[in-house]
Amino acid sequence: MKKIIVIVIVLCVGISCSKGDSTSTPPPPPPPPPPPPVVTIPDSTCQLISIQQMNGTAIFNRLTFQRNTTTNQTLSMQYFDSATNTIDYNYNFNYKGDSILIDANSWMLKDPVNGNIIKYKTTDSVTNTHIDNILYTYKYDVGGRLTQKLAFYNQSNIADYISNYTYTGNNVTNCQLFMGDGKRMIMQTNISYDTVTIKPWLYLYGDAFENNDLLQGFPFGVRPTNTVLKMDTQIYDPNTGAKINEWITNFDAYVISANKKVLQVRASGDLQQGLGTIIGTMNFNYICKSN
Repeated sequence: MKKIIVIVIVLCVGISCSKGDSTSTPPPPPPPPPPPPVVTIPDSTCQLISIQQMNGTAIFNRLTFQRNTTTNQTLSMQYFDSATNTIDYNYNFNYKGDSILIDANSWMLKDPVNGNIIKYKTTDSVTNTHIDNILYTYKYDVGGRLTQKLAFYNQSNIADYISNYTYTGNNVTNCQLFMGDGKRMIMQTNISYDTVTIKPWLYLYGDAFENNDLLQGFPFGVRPTNTVLKMDTQIYDPNTGAKINEWITNFDAYVISANKKVLQVRASGDLQQGLGTIIGTMNFNYICKSN
């Protein structure tokens, strides 16, 4: 490291200066510390491999993905819960043609052309004796943006729930969840962004209750390319239309790499249930494939 040499020149103009002066010029303040080094992630195709909730250097919850950068496939997913100090779940994904098998009760189907997930089948335990079988279908526009999600319960041919999404560019700005009639609203999320551009980052679907962990490991349309500032989700009674709750989350303190990958963000306020465990200070790590 080069030494910083400060040279002070005292100019005596119009006054008498001598060694005997009892008054001396105070030294200048020390130079500011050098800025932290810029973190550079190779300018290449990068995939998210971990989301970590931090408190200083301590890791709370951690969601990790194992990726194959040659095939762009997500091979497995783990979720570590610091409260129990255990891995709550560990999924290994098996690929058969356009199908992705998750476990005995869950699978996904991808579009053979663009790779976006178009179907997700799972189960939900309502009581100890009743299990709902749910099929979600995802519809995209010609630009690859998710525009609608339909939820079908127990082999129904009519959607039980409908979600609609609107965008500005690649940024989803509004999510609306309705009952199956498409008229009675259950919730609405409005999302605002800064002008700071980033590489495609997290999916911000406020209604992603069914797959908010899987969501970040698989392609469900385009990802935002600007930093998010705020998510405001309003919950309604679908029978009366009255607002019964509201979640407001603000995002700041971004750390962004030199080539626009988000490395850290702080989410403060309410937990957005559609985003899973993303609250507090979050760190993000990537694996990259050279061009």
